[in-house]
Parts: sequence; C-alpha cells; structure tokens
Amino acid sequence: MLWRSILSSKGYLGLSFLLILTTFSFSGLSQLVFSGGIEVGASSTQISGDALSGFDKVGLSAGPFIRTTFSEKSSAKLGILYLNKGSKKNADPDNGDLITYAIRLNYVEVPITYSYSINNIRAEGGLAIARLLSSSELGTDGIERDFVFPFEKMDFSVVLGASYYFSDNIFVNGRWSQSVIPVRKSPNVVNSASFYEAGMYNTAFQLMFGYEF
Repeated sequence: MLWRSILSSKGYLGLSFLLILTTFSFSGLSQLVFSGGIEVGASSTQISGDALSGFDKVGLSAGPFIRTTFSEKSSAKLGILYLNKGSKKNADPDNGDLITYAIRLNYVEVPITYSYSINNIRAEGGLAIARLLSSSELGTDGIERDFVFPFEKMDFSVVLGASYYFSDNIFVNGRWSQSVIPVRKSPNVVNSASFYEAGMYNTAFQLMFGYEF
C-alpha cells in the first residue's frame, strides 16, 4: 500500500528515478565521477504554529541517493527519501495528563545538496522538495482521522547537515531541514509580514546510517 501510494503520486517518484537513471546513462560522457548509495535512519520532527513544542514525533527517514564528485573535496548529492514528519503531544499520566495528540505527515522528499569534505567529515547544504503522500490526525479522543483543513501537497525546505565517514563506504549523517513556505496556511493572518503567522512549517532532524558504493 505504501509503495503504491508513492508510485501513484502524480509520477513524482517515477520522474525522480528517471532523472537518476538519465544521470547515470550520461556519466560516461563527462569527466565527473558518479557514485550511489542508501541511507536508513530516523527523523525527529515538530511543526511550528501548531501550539505544541518539542521534537516528539519520531519516524522513518530512508532512501537511495546518487553523488556527483567534482574534485577531491567537493561534490553534489541527489536523494529520494521516504520521510515521516509531523508533531506529537505525549500523555503524562504522572501529572494527570492522559491526552495524546499527533499530526502524521508522510512525504517522499528529494534533497539536492552541495558537499565539502575535510578529512572524514563531509558538510552539506542545499534545498529539498517534498510531495505529501498522506496526512492524518490522532485526536484527543484516540481516533485517527483526515484533516478538515488539509496540508499543502508540496513542502519546500532548506537543508543543512554533515556526514562522518568511518570508511570509504560507511557513514553516519546528521541533517536539519526547515520549511520556507507554509505547509498549512493560516486561515487568519493578522500580520502578513510575520513569517510564523503565515501558517505552519515543518522542522526535522534526521540521523541516518548510510552505505556508499
């Protein structure tokens, strides 16, 4: 069901894979060096503007990537990630709070980053575009339901991160991303010049282990 949703998302993932395959097919015509790999890990996220706080929503972050190496230290990376975002309020029975609430957002995300290496550390920064696959709300009554006021289908983010390479192939990556356009617009904007009054924004921290070949 999950992969059917990804593949049917208006050809979004299919076009991304086509881009990767096309890049590989033309790699022999240039002086660039190409490599690929996979990253698997977890995301910890929150949504600015939802009246909750804390990175309590934990989910999956995983997918393949390709890298174009320009020189010994610089490269560019294009990935395709299945990424869980959202926010969550956990119950606190010790203090008499029995209410759990969660916003669950599932995306396929394509981050494009530039990387610069110093010894075993590779710093990265860039942009990401994500397509919303599904969204739901776990209400205070414990029932999961669709949103009456839905989230936007696309999420545009800035990305910063760094990888530490244990060897030529094995690495761990830490990454932060922040939406720059509201993922859910505010129905009532008092101050149009205010960034956060415009709506809700995703913020995500990701920790992934990877293998590059």
